[in-house]
This record gives sequence, structure tokens and C-alpha cells, in this order.
Amino acid sequence: MEEVKTLEIDGKEYFLVDSISNNEKTYYYFSNESDVSDIYVLTDKEKDGQEYFVSPSTEHEYNSALALFLKKHREDIEKTTNNS
Repeated sequence: MEEVKTLEIDGKEYFLVDSISNNEKTYYYFSNESDVSDIYVLTDKEKDGQEYFVSPSTEHEYNSALALFLKKHREDIEKTTNNS
């Protein structure tokens, strides 16, 4: 059985939907359990030997990370929106 990574932000539970590596960064896509349209795009950062998640540093980087997700999951997204 695979372990599901979760993260609590502002009292809400988010689960890891996907991770995508691009260049030297890995982006993590978390979705709210109660509202799948509520997402966080995060990347990991290391400081003083500790790893933690941070938001992309610029709006451009955030948009690029979203574009990576959309490109990877385009077919799934189209199937979902066409069935609605």
C-alpha cells in the first residue's frame, strides 16, 4: 500500500496529487481534500540541513509550474471537463 503525503495549511488538509521535476527543481502539487479546486504548488528548499516546502518565488515560476502540470495531465483534464 502506498503512503499518501498530506500537508496541513491553515487548518485544512491537503494531499499530494503529483510531483514534477523540471531543471533542478521539483514542484509538488497539493489539493484540498474537501475542495479539489483549492491547490498549492510548492517546491522544496534546504536550509541548515533541513528540507521544507516553499511557494515558487515569482508569479512567473508559479505559472510555469502550473503549465508543467497542465501539459502532463492535459488528456485527463480534457476527459474530466468533457464529461461534466
